[in-house]
Amino acid sequence: MQDERLDHNTGTYFPQLTDNHADQWIGPGTIGKYGEWFWVSTVWTYDEERANPTNVGQTFQIERFELGAKISLDQFILELPSEKSFAPEESVCDEIVVNGDAEDTDGAGHAYYPMYSSDWAQFNPTIMEEVDEETGLVTNKYFQNKGRNHYSHSSRFYPNTNCFVKGFKYNVGLRIRSNIAFKFYIQLCGTLSTGSWHCSHILGGSNSPLVIEASEAGVWKTFSQPLLMSETLDGLTNARWELISKDESSSNRAVLDLDDISMKFESGVSSEPCV
Repeated sequence: MQDERLDHNTGTYFPQLTDNHADQWIGPGTIGKYGEWFWVSTVWTYDEERANPTNVGQTFQIERFELGAKISLDQFILELPSEKSFAPEESVCDEIVVNGDAEDTDGAGHAYYPMYSSDWAQFNPTIMEEVDEETGLVTNKYFQNKGRNHYSHSSRFYPNTNCFVKGFKYNVGLRIRSNIAFKFYIQLCGTLSTGSWHCSHILGGSNSPLVIEASEAGVWKTFSQPLLMSETLDGLTNARWELISKDESSSNRAVLDLDDISMKFESGVSSEPCV
């Protein structure tokens, strides 16, 4: 992770260590404004081949700026995620969402792991801070998505499907803030035992989206509802939580703030423990 200041609103290029050569682009909608410091976070995954001690090494490159761009870098951090980035072993199913409040202090408090960007080529969930004007202290952290290149793209995460047990009841919720009027819903998608792809709406729906009115733009709103795990959800693998927007367009795309994302266990009995 690094702190950057750009004198041109341009793209940034990050190799991802999952192939011989792979890229990650940070688009103009993500990198901020002229002359401002901003944080950028990426996740590198080392497979067995990359971690081989006989491997000569890897390179990290930041490149492809516009001609004449002036780049300042500070506070580069490369670290393994700590235990705070994983659910507690003794209660993995109590809260399925890890770091849903963006308060994890890994990466100097700006690492979004284990949240994941659905569109690697355009945006990342960026950790933003709310600061008390009188004391100057940080009072809250939250995720921000902007620069998305498709109406349905937003942050996502991959929940522990061992907690998807038929009959278990969870409460699904989040706080969200948009700079414009916005409609959305939350869904869980994954692979069924038949091998087919399936999505279940768990907060709002495509025909009954959750709504942020134009008069509510810029104000935090909280949405929540109960979720009873069905036989279908119980059988999902490779499941992912994602936010899908409605009626967005390339000329009218929201900047989204997300906080307190949660799938909290409420009740249920199983013959097998969550592991």
